Amino acid sequence: MRFLGELTKALLPVFPQGQLIIQATQVANTMMGAIIGLMVGHFFKFTPIQAGAIALATVFAGGAPVFNPDVKGVVFSSTGDIITMGVTAAVAAAFILWIGDKAKSLFDYRHSNGYISRYWWNWKTGSTIHC
Repeated sequence: MRFLGELTKALLPVFPQGQLIIQATQVANTMMGAIIGLMVGHFFKFTPIQAGAIALATVFAGGAPVFNPDVKGVVFSSTGDIITMGVTAAVAAAFILWIGDKAKSLFDYRHSNGYISRYWWNWKTGSTIHC
């Protein structure tokens, strides 16, 4: 990706539309931590919330987002540290495997009626369907 960005920068005087390619590669590089976290979650067949938790932990541990008081928000400054991202994703996956189903009840119940989210209520027939 870096090669594509540098090549496009060299061609900017002749190809000014290449600025879009440069910005796209910068966004892709910035989101590297999220991709690493999601792929680790996918590899271990985690639920979407578990994979998302790994992705968020990986992004913030890598150092890409920087809290900037001038803009009163978060600015993604760079790719971040890839080694730290890998270690964080591994530790987060190990932690989720260690916890297992102990915290699963926090996410399984829909509303307060006690129906487990794997079941869906069919309002037309009045029966429960297992999804």
